[in-house]
Amino acid sequence: MKPLFTFFRFFIISIISWIPFQTCAKETASSISDTDIYKEFCLKAATDEKTFKNFKRFHGYRRILEHLSYKQGKKHLKYIKEHYPHLLVFWDRFSENDRLGNPATFNFKKLGNASPTTLRYVKILGDLESQFGDLSGKKVLEIGGGYGGQCKVLCDVFSPEKYTIIDLIEPLKLTEKYLSKLKVSENHPISFVTPSETSPEVFDICISNYAFSECNKDCQQEYIDKYLLNSSCGYMLYNKLGGPSFSTYSLEEISDILIQNGYNVFITREEPLTSTYNKLIIWRKI
Repeated sequence: MKPLFTFFRFFIISIISWIPFQTCAKETASSISDTDIYKEFCLKAATDEKTFKNFKRFHGYRRILEHLSYKQGKKHLKYIKEHYPHLLVFWDRFSENDRLGNPATFNFKKLGNASPTTLRYVKILGDLESQFGDLSGKKVLEIGGGYGGQCKVLCDVFSPEKYTIIDLIEPLKLTEKYLSKLKVSENHPISFVTPSETSPEVFDICISNYAFSECNKDCQQEYIDKYLLNSSCGYMLYNKLGGPSFSTYSLEEISDILIQNGYNVFITREEPLTSTYNKLIIWRKI
């Protein structure tokens, strides 16, 4: 009876934690993560040490972040070894990302235990370096910083002039705490701002790991005007979420807007692919 009970308990918890995030895609939400349950949890993790200690294990939080599988982690590691093997020299630094929040980790051959999400951050760092060169001295903007994992990994290798993270206020509090505990914000100039708090600024690089494509069209338009068109180049992983009541710009529409504003645009499939329709879009000012 115990295995059967455990199965049903896991099933019920999964369903409960799934519902709030999927039902949030409505006109009043700025993004699929703009829900009370997600924001309240981020705030609790930022202010309560017990919650912070295990926040990467919370089922609801993992609907937004930390949900990659072992198989996906293996694919990302394989890609890193084939395309960016020099980054593995920094693995001791990167692995600090798995020290906080108690993430689900797996044993990867010749690497040890690691979170698949950390491996994805390293792979994305490799993409950024490959596309845009040395990131030191650059003004970097990240739309939707999660808990700060991409920022941490990037700052493990490079020293940007400024790293700005745009997000909802509650997730930002968690991000600020996370990067402070890892001393990233102590050693690098990191800014944590909400869209309403910042005025248009010129950036060298704009990054969005799915966050932009998970915003509604009004929010996306604000980000386009303030950030995408005020960046010399950009890197966006685009996923197709939402629904009929959650209107967003298509990838083709985003591309057209960038082209009309003087950018070269390159679109390809996400590699390694983590969801069927995921794409990567890269743009550079002509």
